[in-house]
Amino acid sequence: NVGLPFVQINKLSLSTFQYAFTKILWAVGMLISGLFLIKSLEKEAKLADLPKSIFLMGSIVVLFSVLLYTKYTSPFLSISLFNLFFSAIIVRYRVSLSVNTLNYFSESALNNILTRQKNYDQLFRSLSIILFGYLYDRANFSEIFLITGSLMIIVSLFYIKILYYWHDPYKVY
Repeated sequence: NVGLPFVQINKLSLSTFQYAFTKILWAVGMLISGLFLIKSLEKEAKLADLPKSIFLMGSIVVLFSVLLYTKYTSPFLSISLFNLFFSAIIVRYRVSLSVNTLNYFSESALNNILTRQKNYDQLFRSLSIILFGYLYDRANFSEIFLITGSLMIIVSLFYIKILYYWHDPYKVY
């Protein structure tokens, strides 16, 4: 999570108030998503929800990079909208992942899976901070967001293809 703070403070020179406001919008997006999930989410979730969420996150990142690159809107507005919508989709993704993990695996395997998931999460988070820190020092941040969002979209399309091959992605587990 080195990208947005670095871009906001060092590249776009947002004020402290603007930076704080965009951080608040991140929390507001998560809260709004949580409220919708309470009302709409069933105890079961479809496997297809996961790649759809990744696709939406990638689309938001691509749109954000295009807005920053073209300077069609103010950077403050672009980052504010990005934080609001991206955080809402992340909550949806994490809840779907958790529900599928709890419902799909046996109780005996669940502890092992959740432990590995946490370890991999920490490992890849650390590696991504190093990688993106390096990239932000050497490349245009709009292009980094564009490439990252495009890769997320591609991964989601492969993910849904794999689900169709191995499972019925719309089956409720």
